[in-house]
Formats: sequence, C-alpha cells, structure tokens
Amino acid sequence: MRLIAGVLFTLIAAGACKPDRRDDAAAQEESANARQAKPVIGVAGMADGWCLATPDSALQIGDTVQAASIPLVGSARASFRGAFIVVGQESGSCPEWGEFGDMALRLERADGETGDDGLPDSGPLVVVSGGAPLVALGPTGVSVDFDQDGAPDVFRACTSREGIHLTLWSGRPLVGERLWHSYFFLGYDVHPTCEEADFDM
Repeated sequence: MRLIAGVLFTLIAAGACKPDRRDDAAAQEESANARQAKPVIGVAGMADGWCLATPDSALQIGDTVQAASIPLVGSARASFRGAFIVVGQESGSCPEWGEFGDMALRLERADGETGDDGLPDSGPLVVVSGGAPLVALGPTGVSVDFDQDGAPDVFRACTSREGIHLTLWSGRPLVGERLWHSYFFLGYDVHPTCEEADFDM
C-alpha cells in the first residue's frame, strides 16, 4: 500500500511540475505581437517600380505601409506622405540601397494616385511598418514616435558626395540620440551637406 501511495505521489508531483503548453503558446504569441508592434523603418526607391528594402520580415503581400519623403537639408521642397501596398517580393535586393539581409518588396500607391502630389520621381522614401504610429508632418519636419515614449522622433536627410544619408533622431536632429541610419546611393556627384554626426558610427 505504501508503494502504491508513493508511486501516486510521484506522478502527481511530476504532473504539477510539467509546464503548461498553453502558457508557452500564449507567451510566444505575446512575444510575436510585441515584435510586430515595434516600428520598423525601411527605404524605398524607384527601380522599374518602387522597391522597398526593409528588415521587417513580417510584411506580406497585401499589407499597407506608410511612406514619406524627407526634404534635404537646404531644400525648400515639401514633404510627401502617403500609403503604399506590398504587391510582390523581389528575387534579389533593391539596387544601391538598404542593408545586408533586408527583404526586397515591390510597392504600389495605395490610393492609385499618379499625379504630381509631391512624391519624388525616384526616391528615396522612408517606409514605416510593424504596427507603428502614424508618420506626422509638422513644423519640426517628418516625425514618428519610433521608441514609443510619447515624444516625436524626427527624420533628417542630407547629402554626401554621391548619395543621401537618412537618419532618425530622438528630439532635435544632430542634438538628440540618433536612432536609425541608412544610405541611399545616387550614382552622381552632389554637394555635401551632411555633418559628421549624420554618418559617424
């Protein structure tokens, strides 16, 4: 009788220590949702259509993303903001922009607009995905609450000798912390307007 009771106690104790698979699944789902909710920034340019280079591996065909053009330092050109739809995936990478390992996706305007509404002919556009808050156009420029602290983080665009450095700053550009950086190669000489903080690692 004592042996049976001992075996029964051992089985109950083992069952009590066994992890609940439902809890594991819920934790994994919560972690996936948290990753999806974090804003992700990519860069799009024109290459037989709009090509987006993005680290957001959760993007799928049919998803909508926010895009904005960032006025270059010293330029009076107005900003563009609009929505794009992911319509396909490229077999390779976007030419001359993006980071190693980025996905290359084909974009089209969500509203079907093709007129001159401020959209640059060839880019670059910053593209925000991943459940991000809305990209805003205001007196400080183009901003998004990237670190989700309730304060706007501001984009900046400047030129090096052959390309454009795109950055995002916590607070004022060049003064606050740089949160993101990407480079868009133009392939021709331009007058440099960047400061060392724009590209310094």
